[in-house]
Amino acid sequence: MSYEVKEENVVIQSEVKLAGTVTIPNGESVYPAVLILPGSGNSDRDGSGGGLS
Repeated sequence: MSYEVKEENVVIQSEVKLAGTVTIPNGESVYPAVLILPGSGNSDRDGSGGGLS
């Protein structure tokens, strides 16, 4: 199943730099949100890393 979405790259700069992508479904509705903040070590944008999948 595919969904129409809008993606925006964002950068927040303070004491540290936090960069990511906001993905928003098209259309008017209320959607749940997920925030993935990886820890130390290798990880990808799907939250996989360190031998975990």
